[in-house]
Amino acid sequence: LVFGKRAEDGVLRGRRFYHGPLGFTLELPAGWHVENLPDRLVARAPDGKALVQLTTTDRNRRLTPREFLLRRIDLRSLRDERAFPVHGLPGHTALGRADTPWGRRWVRYVVLFLDDRAYLLAGATDDPADPRRDAATLATARSFHRLRPGERRLAQPLRLHLVRARPGTRYAALARRSPLPEHAADLLRLLNHDWPRGEPRPGQLLKVVR
Repeated sequence: LVFGKRAEDGVLRGRRFYHGPLGFTLELPAGWHVENLPDRLVARAPDGKALVQLTTTDRNRRLTPREFLLRRIDLRSLRDERAFPVHGLPGHTALGRADTPWGRRWVRYVVLFLDDRAYLLAGATDDPADPRRDAATLATARSFHRLRPGERRLAQPLRLHLVRARPGTRYAALARRSPLPEHAADLLRLLNHDWPRGEPRPGQLLKVVR
């Protein structure tokens, strides 16, 4: 039984997002809350003062990554523009002024080309003086790569499985082995009607996510 998103929507396993049909993966910043929306992937910092989002569109093969990016940025406010190849994929990056949830701010843009599609990462923050925010966006971009043969299975959707609890089985231990990105122990308790503080009983048939 599929749990959560279908393969066509992409699958989040821990910090890493896999998209089988589009053939890519990338890693989101540690501790950030991730939403897999129909038209974008959004990661928000724990304090709510920064975000990174990924969108994709068909690629115009007549455009270079630089030309693609410059069509989307206010050219009057451009800085730190440079080539940004990642794992053999052509790319480009720049900072540009844009509207954000915190008003007009500097936004880090990175575009990467993979096959017939362009992938646009945009990172914004309420505190432009904090260099860690820009570094988080660039690190996310550097983690982007074409799916490798051994990663194809990880792009399959999460599924519910049944296991038998043994003496000493604890939800915290099951959560550490789970691909669920957030609050795994709490979610496993909910799935097994042990919320809020119950623990498995020996012999109990448990639902787990793999």
